[in-house]
Amino acid sequence: MDSVCIIEKLDIKKQMENGYSLSPKSTFKGVSLEKINLIRNYIDKERKSVFWQEHLKNHPKDFNGKLMSLISIEIIGDILNLKFHETSFSRFLFDREIRRSNKFDSGQFNPSYCSPISVGAMTLTEDGYILFGKRVNTTIESDYIMAVPGGYLDPEADALVYDKGIGYSAMNCLMREMKEEILTNSFKSIVFHDVIYSYESMQPMIAVEIEIPYTSKEMMSIVRDNEELCNICVVSDNINDVAQFFEGKRIAVHDAWKTYLHFVNQN
Repeated sequence: MDSVCIIEKLDIKKQMENGYSLSPKSTFKGVSLEKINLIRNYIDKERKSVFWQEHLKNHPKDFNGKLMSLISIEIIGDILNLKFHETSFSRFLFDREIRRSNKFDSGQFNPSYCSPISVGAMTLTEDGYILFGKRVNTTIESDYIMAVPGGYLDPEADALVYDKGIGYSAMNCLMREMKEEILTNSFKSIVFHDVIYSYESMQPMIAVEIEIPYTSKEMMSIVRDNEELCNICVVSDNINDVAQFFEGKRIAVHDAWKTYLHFVNQN
């Protein structure tokens, strides 16, 4: 099935148009992260502070954690190198609000604004099922159907100490999110598909596909609803079954792209 047929079958044309690939190469074997120390003298700190306090009134559980904001992407051999600078969740939300209020802003990736990097997985069981869930009580894409797990890279939690200094690991983020959301970080294989930018959420996501060493029945006995996910379920790895599952549901841009990449790479 070609790409057009896949998009039509899944009814995700709108989501596909609201995102695009940032990767200069369609396949790569891994991701490296390089921190760039930027000094930015923001003149809007007071406005951002007021904005964040107002935000917390509606989302009291939100945490102003540290994030990695994308600066640039390049391929070095078979490795995708992402350069980033350290930022915060409040800066991301404030920058996004500024951009959305500017009618001349195209919404495309712009390193001048905060664009936090996340990693998102399409998880497949041993017997050919895909894991899905619904986001709850979150600022970003609440009540949307997601291919789980996924989450933001953290410059502290995903920092690794080496002999030559500190490095950063996207795999560490993925393992952490797997443990948090599906209660296991065991996997048999992993494929890196792309980096997808969403116009809607204004953030890039490293799209990966993982196979776990469990059957669908075993996974449903392991996973359970948590603070971020509910309605966790398995759907047969068949485009007709996934299309039927998608009917009448809100599908996020990143997750529509993950699903598309999964099926297009089966061809």
